[in-house]
Amino acid sequence: MSLWEVEDPTRFGVCDIQEDGKIYQFQEKPALEDAVSNMINAGCYILEPQVFDRMPNGPHSMERDVYTPIASEGLLNGFAFQGHFVDAGTPSSWLDGMQVCIAGKRWSTGRLNGNSWFGEGISNGGETSFSAIGHNTTINSGAEIVRCAVLDNAIIGENATIVECLIGEGATISNNSELVSVVVDYGAIVPEGHSQFGGVYPPESTD
Repeated sequence: MSLWEVEDPTRFGVCDIQEDGKIYQFQEKPALEDAVSNMINAGCYILEPQVFDRMPNGPHSMERDVYTPIASEGLLNGFAFQGHFVDAGTPSSWLDGMQVCIAGKRWSTGRLNGNSWFGEGISNGGETSFSAIGHNTTINSGAEIVRCAVLDNAIIGENATIVECLIGEGATISNNSELVSVVVDYGAIVPEGHSQFGGVYPPESTD
């Protein structure tokens, strides 16, 4: 299990790693006063085949149902790594991770143009900054995109403005819409002239 050191471990799976490199205790999102360390599960694993045999059928938590018992048996090894870590579990942190990828030129396809990344097959008639635009996306004239992640096959309408948004694959942002810090679901159609600050679209979408 890859490990990363943080100041506040309360939002993560916390690992008690010893000098022998083994993790003997695994805590899922402990209170700060209960945390056994500030080394967290960074989300990269090398698993032996036997681990898959221990996974319960149906929905389950890897942290609670698999890693915790393995750690209690002294069978879980940890590796603290150096580099860059971004917790991309929230929309804002996802956008932070996107900026890291843009700055580090991490994409193997598409192209960088200034401070944004563009996938293949894009029709771009608008203005884009600090954003990642997926393949086969259409950006119509007068559209403005600032610090957004736009997935494949989306359509951004004329004179639409989107700022710090996550736009799902195949979504349509209709003409003259204004969205700030909104997560738009896959395939959603935002109506013309719609204005929204924060939240999700459509409103009942929670996935």
